[in-house]
Amino acid sequence: GLVLYNDEITMGNQLRKDNRRNVEGFYWSIFNFGSDVLSDEMAWLEVCAVRSTTRKQMSAGLSGLLAAILQSFVQKVAPT
Repeated sequence: GLVLYNDEITMGNQLRKDNRRNVEGFYWSIFNFGSDVLSDEMAWLEVCAVRSTTRKQMSAGLSGLLAAILQSFVQKVAPT
Protein backbone atom coordinates (compact mmCIF):
# COMPACT_ATOMS: atom_id res chain seq x y z
CA GLY A 1 0.00 0.00 0.00
CA LEU A 2 0.84 3.64 -0.34
CA VAL A 3 1.92 5.75 2.64
CA LEU A 4 1.83 9.56 2.62
CA TYR A 5 3.67 11.82 5.05
CA ASN A 6 3.38 15.58 5.53
CA ASP A 7 5.61 17.87 7.55
CA GLU A 8 6.08 21.59 7.84
CA ILE A 9 9.69 22.61 7.38
CA THR A 10 10.88 25.80 9.07
CA MET A 11 13.78 27.64 7.46
CA GLY A 12 15.64 30.39 9.21
CA ASN A 13 14.71 31.41 12.75
CA GLN A 14 12.33 28.78 14.15
CA LEU A 15 11.32 31.09 17.01
CA ARG A 16 10.17 33.92 14.74
CA LYS A 17 6.45 34.51 15.16
CA ASP A 18 5.59 35.17 11.50
CA ASN A 19 8.15 33.07 9.64
CA ARG A 20 6.99 33.26 6.01
CA ARG A 21 9.62 30.85 4.78
CA ASN A 22 7.88 27.73 6.14
CA VAL A 23 7.28 24.99 3.57
CA GLU A 24 4.85 22.06 3.62
CA GLY A 25 6.64 18.94 2.40
CA PHE A 26 4.70 15.91 1.15
CA TYR A 27 6.39 12.54 0.79
CA TRP A 28 5.33 9.03 -0.19
CA SER A 29 6.61 5.51 0.26
CA ILE A 30 5.45 1.88 0.14
CA PHE A 31 3.91 0.42 3.31
CA ASN A 32 5.16 -3.08 2.48
CA PHE A 33 8.76 -1.92 2.90
CA GLY A 34 8.26 -2.40 6.64
CA SER A 35 9.19 -0.25 9.61
CA ASP A 36 12.96 -0.79 9.36
CA VAL A 37 13.10 0.62 5.84
CA LEU A 38 10.46 3.32 6.43
CA SER A 39 12.47 4.67 9.36
CA ASP A 40 15.19 5.67 6.87
CA GLU A 41 14.60 9.01 5.15
CA MET A 42 16.03 7.58 1.92
CA ALA A 43 12.89 5.42 1.59
CA TRP A 44 10.67 8.51 1.21
CA LEU A 45 10.21 10.26 -2.13
CA GLU A 46 9.09 13.88 -2.33
CA VAL A 47 5.70 14.49 -3.94
CA CYS A 48 5.73 18.26 -3.63
CA ALA A 49 6.76 21.21 -1.51
CA VAL A 50 4.46 24.21 -1.08
CA ARG A 51 5.03 27.36 0.93
CA SER A 52 2.80 27.32 3.99
CA THR A 53 1.51 30.80 3.15
CA THR A 54 0.38 29.54 -0.28
CA ARG A 55 -1.26 26.45 1.21
CA LYS A 56 -3.18 28.62 3.70
CA GLN A 57 -4.54 30.74 0.84
CA MET A 58 -5.89 27.71 -1.03
CA SER A 59 -9.68 27.45 -0.86
CA ALA A 60 -9.63 23.89 0.51
CA GLY A 61 -6.35 24.27 2.40
CA LEU A 62 -4.44 21.19 3.42
CA SER A 63 -7.28 18.79 2.60
CA GLY A 64 -7.60 20.17 -0.93
CA LEU A 65 -3.88 19.85 -1.52
CA LEU A 66 -3.89 16.31 -0.19
CA ALA A 67 -6.85 15.43 -2.47
CA ALA A 68 -4.91 16.70 -5.50
CA ILE A 69 -1.86 14.67 -4.47
CA LEU A 70 -3.95 11.51 -4.07
CA GLN A 71 -5.55 12.08 -7.48
CA SER A 72 -2.09 12.21 -9.05
CA PHE A 73 -1.45 8.66 -7.82
CA VAL A 74 -4.64 7.20 -9.30
CA GLN A 75 -4.89 9.31 -12.46
CA LYS A 76 -5.02 7.25 -15.63
CA VAL A 77 -2.34 7.96 -18.18
CA ALA A 78 -3.25 7.72 -21.86
CA PRO A 79 -1.26 5.07 -23.76
CA THR A 80 1.34 6.42 -26.19
